[in-house]
Amino acid sequence: MWANGASALQNNTTGNNNSALGTYSGQGITTGSNNVVIGYSAGYLITTGSNNVVIGSNTGSTFATGSNNISINDGAGNERIRVLANGNVGIGTVAPAERLDIGQSSAVNATSTLTQLPSGKIALTGSFWNGTVETKNRFTMQNIASTTVNESARLGINWNATEVMSIASNGSVGIGNTAPGRLLHVGSASVGTGLAVANFQNVDGTCTITPASSGSGIACSSDERLKENFQDVTGSFALNRILQLQAVTYNFKTSSTDNRRTGYKAQEVQKIAPEFVRENDDGLLQVYYDAFIPWITEAIKTLHSRITGVENHQVAQDQKLDSQGRQIASKADKTEVDQLKSDNAAKDKKIKELEQRLAKIEKALKSK
Repeated sequence: MWANGASALQNNTTGNNNSALGTYSGQGITTGSNNVVIGYSAGYLITTGSNNVVIGSNTGSTFATGSNNISINDGAGNERIRVLANGNVGIGTVAPAERLDIGQSSAVNATSTLTQLPSGKIALTGSFWNGTVETKNRFTMQNIASTTVNESARLGINWNATEVMSIASNGSVGIGNTAPGRLLHVGSASVGTGLAVANFQNVDGTCTITPASSGSGIACSSDERLKENFQDVTGSFALNRILQLQAVTYNFKTSSTDNRRTGYKAQEVQKIAPEFVRENDDGLLQVYYDAFIPWITEAIKTLHSRITGVENHQVAQDQKLDSQGRQIASKADKTEVDQLKSDNAAKDKKIKELEQRLAKIEKALKSK
């Protein structure tokens, strides 16, 4: 037995190999053995318990007769860490139910536990405090192992016994999907038709992803109630900018395939439409390709207006030429008729002259 401090181990009777450091430390130990208590009044409630370690002042520890426990306390007498004889560790709780139990002994806060299950799974389980009662096992996070040795497993995060997020061994993350097929796999076939699977939001608005064959894709906030300082984009302005763009096909330098891509050079777009280009954190430029849609819309409207004008002008020209043609044809017909009339009159005159001459000849013949 070793004691250092006033009244340290003062009630020890048959206990052996106890060590106490600090005034009143181990004061209550009577027959317990192999206890180590350090700090003012440390472990003063221990009586017959053995093989305990108590560190910290002003704590009696609640295992008066228990053995093989470790207790670490703050100077105000609050027990912060407890290690039980079965190896369970409690942080903020004196009665850890699992290998690692994080929380408080009272039900004023939620608690979390870390457990190694018989199947080999390691589960982090948490309770939830709703202000009235504590709901146990509200969420769990555990490795979903296979029964096959060395087979890849995944990390599952569960809420109310339903797996809501999975991380596969290859790093793929599934949200609402337990078998992610891509680095990020959001949703599954259980999500209803037309329902969104993801939102991306900042102070300016929200972009929503809705998978479907039509009327879907990425939709971003565009409600006029969120905007101000409206100015129309003129078609001539948009068309002029679009005509300055040069589309190219290319390969990425880091690509392992020969697949050709189509797009623009960000540096050239930046000269024409700097608001359509952003600089990434690595200093490389990115292009907002969807930002060209309003320009394209106004440019098409302008081209349509111009083409319609040309078509209308052509129709008017054709009508004018047709009218002129009819007028010319009408004049030509009148001239021909007049000529025919003139010719007929001349022929009638000639016929009359011939008739007169014939009459004179007949008269002369009769007179002979």
